[in-house]
Amino acid sequence: MKSNNTHLNLLISYAWVARNKGWTNDMCHHHSNGDINLMFDSGAFTKHQAKNHNSYSFINVDDYSNWIEKYRNYCEKYIMLDVIGNESKSKKNYELMVKRGLDPMFVLTVDDTDWSYYRDTLDINPHVCIAGGVADKSDWMSKRFQDADLYGEGKALIHGLGYVKHPTILQLPLHSVDSSSWSQAPLMFGNLMYYDNGLKTANYRDILTKKTKLPQQLIVLFEKLKITPKQFSNMDNHKGGSNIELLTSIIANIEYQKICKRNGLDLFLSTISHKQLKQLIGVNEMLEAGNLTYDKYKKL
Repeated sequence: MKSNNTHLNLLISYAWVARNKGWTNDMCHHHSNGDINLMFDSGAFTKHQAKNHNSYSFINVDDYSNWIEKYRNYCEKYIMLDVIGNESKSKKNYELMVKRGLDPMFVLTVDDTDWSYYRDTLDINPHVCIAGGVADKSDWMSKRFQDADLYGEGKALIHGLGYVKHPTILQLPLHSVDSSSWSQAPLMFGNLMYYDNGLKTANYRDILTKKTKLPQQLIVLFEKLKITPKQFSNMDNHKGGSNIELLTSIIANIEYQKICKRNGLDLFLSTISHKQLKQLIGVNEMLEAGNLTYDKYKKL
């Protein structure tokens, strides 16, 4: 395992890539090449949310461990297979993985208060995940991170699972966080995104119906991307997996990743398709080269 000196951090779930060898090989190549930093997630949350758990029967400790043993040298770190809502089963899975010679990131589940056990896991891997941040952005969650730091006795490198509350993530003792909202907000809700002392959004429907004005930051961005008023008014450009909204989100979140990195925090963007992997890498490369346009993005 190695850590690359780049802001482009991606989280890939075993739930999505386990049966896609091409996607797996591509992401491993980009990490080995230094293009990205890669974190592997077990897919436990995906399985937990699924209506049909049998469709994710391959997400079990044996199969996941086999997969990690094969690809562990092509990532920066990987997360244990926890069991949502079951602290004892989670620890059993963790211990089974460790017995196989693996050193996964331990997941401290929401109801787990066994700080002694937690502290012992840091001797195997100081990188540790704190669960609960997807749904809870309250003061309780902030204290949870602070307690994890306290009981970690200066050794813990804390990852906030699904916790991207700004500016709190830059104020708490966090080493890294991950986000899935970067793609959900544009693809599910039609939100355009831009960075202005935090991630800001504007809905394209509200702009087209003149309920709100296009923010000045997006006007400037559209000029750089060569997005014309006619293109923005064309509903086809607001559909599918290469729409205008997703492009603005990729750009905003890459900027956010850079700002986080300068502040000592790694922001990982969770990808759910091979196409998203290509889009994130391609947009980042074109941003660095200064030649990104909407038409080029659509070809990724």
